[in-house]
Amino acid sequence: MKRAIFLCLLSVIFFQTIQAQTNNDKIEEAIQLMESGNIGESIILLNEVLKEEPDSYVAGYELGYAYYLKKDYKEAIKIMKKLEKHKDVNHLLYGMIGNAYDELGESKKALKTYDDALKKFPEKGILYLNKGVTLMRQEDYNGALAIFEKGIEADPIFPSNYYWAAKMFNLDTEEKNWGMIYGEIFMNLERNSRRTQEISKLLYDTYKNNITIVNDTTVALSFTKKEQTIYLDKKKSGDAAYLLKALSQAYNSSVYDSVMKEAVLPAPKEIDLTSLNTIRNKFVTIYTEKYGESDPNVLFTFQKEIQALGLMNAYNHWILMQGDLDAFDEWHAENQQEWDRFVNWFTANPIQITHDNKFVRTANP
Repeated sequence: MKRAIFLCLLSVIFFQTIQAQTNNDKIEEAIQLMESGNIGESIILLNEVLKEEPDSYVAGYELGYAYYLKKDYKEAIKIMKKLEKHKDVNHLLYGMIGNAYDELGESKKALKTYDDALKKFPEKGILYLNKGVTLMRQEDYNGALAIFEKGIEADPIFPSNYYWAAKMFNLDTEEKNWGMIYGEIFMNLERNSRRTQEISKLLYDTYKNNITIVNDTTVALSFTKKEQTIYLDKKKSGDAAYLLKALSQAYNSSVYDSVMKEAVLPAPKEIDLTSLNTIRNKFVTIYTEKYGESDPNVLFTFQKEIQALGLMNAYNHWILMQGDLDAFDEWHAENQQEWDRFVNWFTANPIQITHDNKFVRTANP
């Protein structure tokens, strides 16, 4: 009798294991169907799984995502809202709910969803990204930029917040020095994408448009405002830490400009890939000597490491190549060995950004 009960239990456990494997296979198949555009078939499979495992968080989330891809945002929200109290809930669920509200034009609900999520997952950069994009759609560009920078501070290895901060500073503000730093950090974190190419060209164009050769001994720069104006919140006028941060931000802008002025002189005949390579090499050397200890910067420290290995020329050409592809191809053809050495080293040695050495304008004096 005991043996019969034991065999019966084994059969139940075996059946449950096979069923779980089958359901997992169905979920995987549903995801593949979604990726290939067969959303209707994926919905059928996911509903089959949920009939057998109604508490499956993965199946529920993927079903909501399938309806999101189908652009049935109301149904997507309805499905995913049911999962908010699930024991396995993660930040991605809130991101999808917020995105669905945003697609429906319900930006207030979207922003509330992101804010609720950030209370639970304050370290997730994608939530700041989602909130920032929603604010941009509302044309609240200052608010969006502030959120992207908070995202950089919270999750310094998540690339997308750097991407948007770089674009906004370089295209829409008079403080392009911050955009230059954010843009290059982004390229180091996301090395091979369409966005990487876009930022490469943006950095090149920003150099070209903000370095004006007046004569052999005079160069005009416009990466930062000519005069640093500090606007203080009167309510915080007695806050020493607040005042120090405001003054430090102005100081950092002048540091970037002063180093750039030294790096540019003597003035080249024109600003192109060759002269920018020389300027960037000099910039790293000058910055390291004058400010490396007092004003450390994770990007310039990484550049100095590359320079010490004799790979800075190749790195500079990679960073700026999309600004002048013909010039890059010409340099590459003449420097194949140096390029190969750089690629091999660069592939194995990504920039190391931590919470201790991260760079963000609003947090680094």
